[in-house]
Amino acid sequence: MSNNTIGRIVRESINKFLKEEFPEIEDVPTFDVINDNMSSSDIRDILESYLYDKNDRFVGRLSDLHFKYDTKKNRMLGTKSI
Repeated sequence: MSNNTIGRIVRESINKFLKEEFPEIEDVPTFDVINDNMSSSDIRDILESYLYDKNDRFVGRLSDLHFKYDTKKNRMLGTKSI
């Protein structure tokens, strides 16, 4: 194979690679979504979205998670030291 042929193959490969579209995936803090950006039209999408821990491991969906409520103290667990 000649240098010209190799150069052409490399150029074509690079151009093909540069034209490909790559999805941009960003981390969105769950607290910020619920606290600042939740609208009634987004609730279903938010509840059905995947959630990840700080190490990017899938942990479930918001709709799969639950809170613990202490009926004697009349509050959610984790809101104050117990």
